[in-house]
Amino acid sequence: MRFSLTLFAIILFSAVSGAVLIQGPILKNTEGEIFCRLDNKSSEKPILVDASDRTIKKDLSKLEAGDWLIGYGNILPTPRKVVLNSISFVGLKRILGTWRDAQWDLFDFEDFSRLFLCPSTPFHAFPEIIDFGFGSKAGRPNEDCELQKLTYRIVPDSGSSWSIFIADQERVGVGSLYIGQQGLRLILYSESGEPVQDLFLSPLHLP
Repeated sequence: MRFSLTLFAIILFSAVSGAVLIQGPILKNTEGEIFCRLDNKSSEKPILVDASDRTIKKDLSKLEAGDWLIGYGNILPTPRKVVLNSISFVGLKRILGTWRDAQWDLFDFEDFSRLFLCPSTPFHAFPEIIDFGFGSKAGRPNEDCELQKLTYRIVPDSGSSWSIFIADQERVGVGSLYIGQQGLRLILYSESGEPVQDLFLSPLHLP
């Protein structure tokens, strides 16, 4: 995982470099080039997005059309494009919606920043999601669950994984997210960086 200094680097970089904010939905042409709007201004023509180094270029290549990008870069006039120097956060369109684990805990990624957790039993709530063990469950949704309203952020990580930060009003949990054809794999870590939970999330198909 390479998220440990990400936030500090972003703050420092944006403060001293004069870079412009890039944020908005990703667009891709038939050649796979990525475009985005400056500061998400809908009236402005999307601008070509390039990267200043191989790591950021590889991170960009993992994004798909409809994903969300927030980062900082410098604008080049000819040809007009932005060279991205840092990625603050991303939003992944393909994880939006409701997912369930094997114990029927429900994870609803409402948008690119809000996550609702519906535990299958009342006693299982955040922060137990980043703790040891789930206990025994009935194997069906908890219709009377009290939604846990959380926020989350995703940043690119090495390989095919993404780093995910999940927070309530008091604490932040850290994990790794993998996206597969059959579902999501979410590995959650303790404060010391040890993996404490390995969840496979399947899409929930409601009638």
